[in-house]
Amino acid sequence: MSAIERRRREDPDLSARLSDARSEVQKTCNIWIEIAMIETVREHAESVLAAHPLRAADALQLGAALVAAAGNPETLQFVTLDRRLAVAAEREGFPVLGPH
Repeated sequence: MSAIERRRREDPDLSARLSDARSEVQKTCNIWIEIAMIETVREHAESVLAAHPLRAADALQLGAALVAAAGNPETLQFVTLDRRLAVAAEREGFPVLGPH
């Protein structure tokens, strides 16, 4: 939701499309997996911060995805609207659904 709202602030002309994106995120929240292995996520986040120019929350998101992928990032699709995070996720081996 943070990325959607950031894009809305950056480009108000996208407001209608981003409202649709927000609705889609809300629909899918019932089927995604939430990662609760906080220490392991933090360790991965620290590692990706050394390799990629990410914000703390983005590093945590990527760290959680790495935990969820259990060493096989190519098996999970990484979804983001943030270009910097998309690049980092691709470099970590994830197929990315988002900006290119």
